Amino acid sequence: MTPAGGGLRRGRRGFSVIELMLALAILGVLMGALVPAVRGWHEGGKFTATLKTAAALTGAVRQYRLATGSWPASWADLSGRYLATATPTTPWGGSFTLTSTARYAEITTTVPLGSPPSGILPPMASLSAVAGGTQLTVRVPVPGEPADLEFERQRLTGS
Repeated sequence: MTPAGGGLRRGRRGFSVIELMLALAILGVLMGALVPAVRGWHEGGKFTATLKTAAALTGAVRQYRLATGSWPASWADLSGRYLATATPTTPWGGSFTLTSTARYAEITTTVPLGSPPSGILPPMASLSAVAGGTQLTVRVPVPGEPADLEFERQRLTGS
């Protein structure tokens, strides 16, 4: 008697070792191709989060300047009313630094990326290669005054 499938099936109940090894090899090749792409997306998301944090810090610094007439001396001046935390950090665990002059405040951080993803930088922002990654600098000019044209020229020309 033959089964309804048409042929005799003698003792074959599963896959051979060769078939299993071939399937695992195919899966390995697919994973090898997909993992680097997914890692790139993850790093790009972290860089975007860093840009968003820098933009929020820029807004907090501007609000502080408008309310007090001076630049904040440190992040602690902004905690509470302007920021939720006194020590803003990047998704990589790095910190942002705040420096100020009479004309502007400057927010900087270093991200551990050799070449950050392409994207739109916020106004008055620049990227430069430094040891250990890429430095993001955002300059916050005095509200209501013309932007710092020298900084903008340097950002656009890369010099």
